[in-house]
Amino acid sequence: PEVIVKRMSGRRVCPKCGRSYHNEHIPPKTEGVCDACGADLITREDDKPETVRQRLATYQEATAPLIEYYETRGLLVRVDGSGTPEEVWDRLFEQLDAQVQDG
Repeated sequence: PEVIVKRMSGRRVCPKCGRSYHNEHIPPKTEGVCDACGADLITREDDKPETVRQRLATYQEATAPLIEYYETRGLLVRVDGSGTPEEVWDRLFEQLDAQVQDG
């Protein structure tokens, strides 16, 4: 959960032009300033750590039970979501390709 909190709470957005950044993965050239228009970047309310933790609690209660449902039917593919977006993308497609190969 803390990896998710760190990842989501690191997001920043430009309120003027809508461009998105991430403190770690896609930082702006100048800390806190949009590369495209020069506006100050903000953290959206739904990306604040306390909000992310609440969303995770709701997920555990309402959505996580579906994992077992789909897993028992062979319809669940697990992918490690840590690392860069490119690494996760590659792992996702490796898993999907393996599923297609298996039938």
